[in-house]
Order: sequence, then C-alpha cells, then structure tokens
Amino acid sequence: MTKELIAATIALLKESKKKYVIFPKKEKILSQKSPKMAEPIFEEMRKWIPKATRNIPSDAEAKRIAYAYRYRNKAADITILELGNINFFKNVALAIDTLITPCRYVSIEEIETQDEWTPFLSSPNLKLILISKSTLTSQKNLMRYYRELPATNEFFLQNIPLLLLHPATTYRQHCEQKRSLWTSLCQKTSAMHLLS
Repeated sequence: MTKELIAATIALLKESKKKYVIFPKKEKILSQKSPKMAEPIFEEMRKWIPKATRNIPSDAEAKRIAYAYRYRNKAADITILELGNINFFKNVALAIDTLITPCRYVSIEEIETQDEWTPFLSSPNLKLILISKSTLTSQKNLMRYYRELPATNEFFLQNIPLLLLHPATTYRQHCEQKRSLWTSLCQKTSAMHLLS
C-alpha cells in the first residue's frame, strides 16, 4: 500500500512539473533577451537615471531639516528663553499661560549648541520673547539675531519683539521688581493684542 502511494505521489509530481513551472531555471532567465518593445523604455531610463541621482541631498541635511521642525514647535505666543532649569521663570510662564495667552518656558542650551535659532525664530506662533539680558549676551549664536532700536527703546530677536528681564535672583530679592515685570508684561501684551 505504501509503495503504491509513493508511486502515485511521484507520478503526480512529475505530471505537475510538466503543467506548472514553479521555479524557472536561472540559465533560462539570464539567457533570455528582453522583448523588443521594452528596449525603448530601457533606453529612456538610461538617460534620466543619471539626472535624477545627480542632486540627492545628504542624510545630514535631511536630519537637520527634521530637527528644525522640532525646534520650531517649541515656541508659543510668548516664550521665555533661559539657561537651565530656573523655577522662577517657569512659574512666570505658567502664570502667563493661565492668565494672558499661551506661554512656554524653553531652556536654550540645545538650540544654542545646535545653532537652530532660524527655525525656532521662524515659528508662526511666536509673538513675544522674554529673556534676561545676561543670558542673551552670553549666547553668541543667538546674539546674531539681536536688534535694538534706541530711539524707541525697543528690542527684537530677528523680527520678534523682545522683553529683556533681570536675572531671577533680582526678582526673588525685590518684590517690587516682580510687580514691575508683570505690569510691563501686561502693557506689552495688550499693545500687541495678545490677551486671550
């Protein structure tokens, strides 16, 4: 019985090889010439492939563009830029966000070292920047975007209005400076129509 079953299976396999070619031999594939109608297409491809591959951007450029979006999305209507983790300025950002308009505290070390100020400052959300004068002057890449109009006593980073702050210790030691900061911030935001 098993000999008959094996013989029947072998016969079926031989029969199926005649009808269906599952894996064609490599020699036949390599030796076959392409059909005549495909030759013009291949000729056309040979012409445009070098042109298409001539200006492929480097991977570094693609990564820079991808990271630029990350920095661009860090900004809010009002953004406080500072070095490190300063709780006073984080609390000011929270108060502005709660009472006035969207605000975000951004630590600037990474943006400064990567020199990604252009995408950050081109954010469509960014309307006002707060930064302490000491922090601003210590950042050489950021200082390239600093502009001052002495006649009107206005300051800008690129074309975004800038409100210069005192160091956080000054606000902690002198309560009247906190009041002055909040008053000038409210005046600036109402003049810019940022009140929500």
